[in-house]
Amino acid sequence: MNPEDIDEELVNFSIAMRVFVMERIASGDISPLAAAAVTMSHAMSLYRDNLNETDYDSMMELIVNSKDRIEPNKKIFH
Repeated sequence: MNPEDIDEELVNFSIAMRVFVMERIASGDISPLAAAAVTMSHAMSLYRDNLNETDYDSMMELIVNSKDRIEPNKKIFH
């Protein structure tokens, strides 16, 4: 698989996951905070499982240091 295919697959996965979560939030099935907590927990587990200790610590530091650069989500429903 070439890098362009992987990039496209990741973009498609990201969109599908976001749509799934946003639909559940919009329908009232789950709370936004619960969805965020579960999503972040899964992401951190994937980092922990696939990075060495130093890289994991660097990733966590990068996440914490970028907290002020996160923009509020613009609500767009199609």
